[in-house]
Amino acid sequence: MNNSGKTKRAASEQPTKRRTIVRVHPASIQLMVDTSWDFAHHHLWNDYPFEEEEIAKAKKYIRRYYRAISPYRFTRVANNRLQIFCERVMLAKKYVLRFPYRYIPNPRTWFDPKNAKGFRGTKEWYERGKVRNGKPIPSFIPPGTGIVPSLPDKERFYYTHSA
Repeated sequence: MNNSGKTKRAASEQPTKRRTIVRVHPASIQLMVDTSWDFAHHHLWNDYPFEEEEIAKAKKYIRRYYRAISPYRFTRVANNRLQIFCERVMLAKKYVLRFPYRYIPNPRTWFDPKNAKGFRGTKEWYERGKVRNGKPIPSFIPPGTGIVPSLPDKERFYYTHSA
């Protein structure tokens, strides 16, 4: 046998490289979605009892927020994304508290990615507010400091839906 026959056989016997497929367990995403919903529901709508359909639609939109994270990075990034989510909710709450005519619409509308004045709109506020006057702004504003009242005006934070 000549050398060319050996190299052909050796090349065909080499194992092919396999790519590892990384997936995020659905329970991990569901935990983030439930935590995010509970936080927003408490702070924006004072635990108002929405219908299951309304909650399901809002959670569907929140799930999209977490599914946008690459599975390869999910473990490292998910907690940071949750913190950013909570800060954006608090920015919306602070915005509403500044003037009596402002309100937060129902969760289905507010979390809809097509709604530029809902959760989507808080991204720009968050990005703009991370640094002000060259100094980083602290994350959460503690309740009772006078900056964000701990007991908001209830009429502006819940959505009355028709029965």
